[in-house]
Amino acid sequence: MHLETEFSIIVIGNGLIGSAAARYLAGESDAVALLGPPEPSDWENHDGVFSSHYDEGRITRIMDSNPHWAEFAHRSIDEYPNIEKESGIRFFHPVGCLQGPQTRMPGNQWNSLQNEAARHNTHAEILGKEELEKQFPYFRFGEDNAFLEKETAGYINPRKLVRAQIRIAQNRGAEVIPETALDLKQNDSAWQVQTDHGNRYLAEKILLCTGAFTNALLHEPLPFMIYPRTVLFARVDKNQLERFQNMPCIIWDLEPGFEFSDMYLMPPILYPDGHHYIKIGGDAPNSLTMDDASKLTEWFQQGGSEDHARGLKEILLDLMPELSDSEFHHKPCVTTYTRSGYPFIDELDSGLYTACAGCGLSAKSSNELGRIASRKILENHSGYGKIQSQENFEIFKVPDSLNSITITTQHHKTALSAEA
Repeated sequence: MHLETEFSIIVIGNGLIGSAAARYLAGESDAVALLGPPEPSDWENHDGVFSSHYDEGRITRIMDSNPHWAEFAHRSIDEYPNIEKESGIRFFHPVGCLQGPQTRMPGNQWNSLQNEAARHNTHAEILGKEELEKQFPYFRFGEDNAFLEKETAGYINPRKLVRAQIRIAQNRGAEVIPETALDLKQNDSAWQVQTDHGNRYLAEKILLCTGAFTNALLHEPLPFMIYPRTVLFARVDKNQLERFQNMPCIIWDLEPGFEFSDMYLMPPILYPDGHHYIKIGGDAPNSLTMDDASKLTEWFQQGGSEDHARGLKEILLDLMPELSDSEFHHKPCVTTYTRSGYPFIDELDSGLYTACAGCGLSAKSSNELGRIASRKILENHSGYGKIQSQENFEIFKVPDSLNSITITTQHHKTALSAEA
């Protein structure tokens, strides 16, 4: 039996930003629904949508050379304890984050990091070669300086953060619909969502928090770039865990000669298979963009790039030679970028909104981005202005030529996902 149910607001995409937006909306509006599929158990044979938040670790920190992203992160991190307390789910691990090295940071980035650390009163310190070797003897950095942010930095478990946000949203009255949106169209004064279960849902307002798959429902695509990424995992033996117990997260600019220009690294994290893994990733300069939802699905099914995995292994073993005997495997990921360097949080058509394109920085700041999206829907303003002048309130807008977007009414084999 197919259903047709009415809501005031439907959030499509049950990932980090979508679940955060649903939590805020459910606290202030009646008849809110959060619609999105569960994580697939078999990636290779799953022909639907994927999300990059299907993981156990994402770096979080306040310190950023961009003042807006530092603000988004600070507001989100300040809210972590409240989310953990209200949901009963712990997801934040303040192990610290090391950023460097000073000599390879481009332009004024080092000074900008110092300025942002001071502005946010962040507990951060500069470590030289001797102090780096003393605190982290398992790393081989070379001679240089790095920033270490402590209590407000580390990693979040994105799966658990999503669970926490959804639990609170449900407790506040939101309905969770474990289905995939296939089609979206406007009927009179309402939006109609068709799902893979054959059900139809109506709402006055729709919020698309659907990440790299957002354009699957839009006749005229939003102008963001999609980059396939590969992450590498090194299994950590139990006898190594004690030695690595104080390991921070790392964001590091690499010297010439590596395939990657920079990398990030996570400390040993326990995964569902019962093993601990160190994860490393980065931006490969020769990565190609994707603009087709079916290609995205194929990318996740195929498991990532063998070449990029080899490049990441070279970087990891240069930094941590003692992992040379570890077992390695890799997985796919995607990131989405806009030309502005900020997400799109905007009204696309009357009653149709989006919060997408996280620019590789949105996981840690997802709570604040979800809050901003909720304010945009409820009050039709950015919800963000503490450090911006009035003329900069529009940093989240889609370019004007795309503000009125026609929605396709045909069904798509590949539907919508949530962004990491």
